[in-house]
Amino acid sequence: MMNDIPELIRKYDNEGLGKQELGKLRRLLLEDLLNNIVNDLDNIKQWLDKKETKFDTSKLASAIGYDTKPHNIRQSFKGLVKQYEGNLPEGVLKGSAKTNTEIRDENIAEFAAFLTERLGEPDYEWPKNLKGFLYRKGIWAYFLDVSPDEVKSLPSFFNNDSSIEDLLSSIDIKIAKGEVKTLNYERESVLDEMSETMGSYALSSLRQKLKAKTEEVIMLREELESTKLELEQFKQKERARLSPGKNAFKLGGIH
Repeated sequence: MMNDIPELIRKYDNEGLGKQELGKLRRLLLEDLLNNIVNDLDNIKQWLDKKETKFDTSKLASAIGYDTKPHNIRQSFKGLVKQYEGNLPEGVLKGSAKTNTEIRDENIAEFAAFLTERLGEPDYEWPKNLKGFLYRKGIWAYFLDVSPDEVKSLPSFFNNDSSIEDLLSSIDIKIAKGEVKTLNYERESVLDEMSETMGSYALSSLRQKLKAKTEEVIMLREELESTKLELEQFKQKERARLSPGKNAFKLGGIH
């Protein structure tokens, strides 16, 4: 496989590479780099993050080149990097698990950096929805380096982090004013809205059914309690009606 690297580089320089071939080149270069790193433990710290808990994706991306970004490694080659981290001798990495807040903050920072970098590229094509604004699912897919139809939902920070909201809004404005290049995703965005609308309708319908069934159960419980009460009252009346006859029978038996 390593023999493929020179051929892919030659093609990159002369003809350019498609997405799959570029991904293959990056993976091969990353494997080669990681092999060299793990075989030189004396200098391994220069490849780790500040806390020395994992490989620094920024450093790996920079070493690979070919327009590789940290998010490319995090999304496309995470398993490969984890594999090499897992094979390191004990004590090389410091154990310090990240909290959910730290992971969220890291994702926000990386996505913000991704958007800012792209804003600095005049030829970058932003996905545009039917309304003429940024297609959110599309740009998140670009960040993840996957097809938009593979994105099932957006992270919550799209709507509750002011820095991301401001960045996305600024891109909306640039698209609306024609200040940036765009790719048409009108069809996909319409399908998304239809799916969300249908999903909301289905959810609303299920809630109504649940409410009706809950009310039905409550009514049945009330009817059951009422029936139990009527039955108990009937039993008490029967016992009261039969009591004099039983007493008379006992008295008759004495004579």
